[in-house]
Amino acid sequence: MRKLLNVIIMLLIPLAGFGQCDSNIILFVDSLGNTVDSNHTRIIYNENDTLQLDQLNDIDFKNQIGAFPGESKPTYTSGKHCVSCEEISIKIIDSIDINHDGVKELFLLRQWYCSVIPPDMGPYGEKGQQLQCCKYEVWDVKSNKKIYEVKNMLFNQMAITTNVIKSSGYKFAVNINKFGSLILSNLKGDIIDITPEMGTYIFNAATNYYTKEETRSKVIKMKF
Repeated sequence: MRKLLNVIIMLLIPLAGFGQCDSNIILFVDSLGNTVDSNHTRIIYNENDTLQLDQLNDIDFKNQIGAFPGESKPTYTSGKHCVSCEEISIKIIDSIDINHDGVKELFLLRQWYCSVIPPDMGPYGEKGQQLQCCKYEVWDVKSNKKIYEVKNMLFNQMAITTNVIKSSGYKFAVNINKFGSLILSNLKGDIIDITPEMGTYIFNAATNYYTKEETRSKVIKMKF
């Protein structure tokens, strides 16, 4: 009975907003509950400056919709899932001038929580799904472009039956040093094909992108 209540509670709040949700449309609201009509949201910093950010519904995220926990692609692609997502407040983690153009880049932390109702969901929430996504983004303020992103959390939970809930996902820590390098560590959970490799990612000024630092093995010279 307790598991049944967990399934119902998991879907109870999202159901209130699904009355006007059309198939094939992902409804997004910001941290204040305001509907995000376009594929962009914005963040205001330094009181007057604004960045237009893209949404988290990229291909990796979309592939989780309708996917059985542990799989990286949908089990079936009817395209009739009803998805509602809410973003918690965007956080500016740091600001560092990594490309030395005189303007500091912004390091953002963004998180979405989504509920998915499939066309064949049972009367008690069976086959209903919850998704969580969290990622760090590096934005070039001067050009208003995203330089890099890394998903440090992706979580998929699905009510298989009224008393069976399956879940999968991963989570790891992201630290930013004084040079703007990203250190990924402490990976926990399931490793799927989109899980980033742990290590240090360094900004490359030539490519305007981050690349993983390769570990150099020490060469020991033997004297004979």
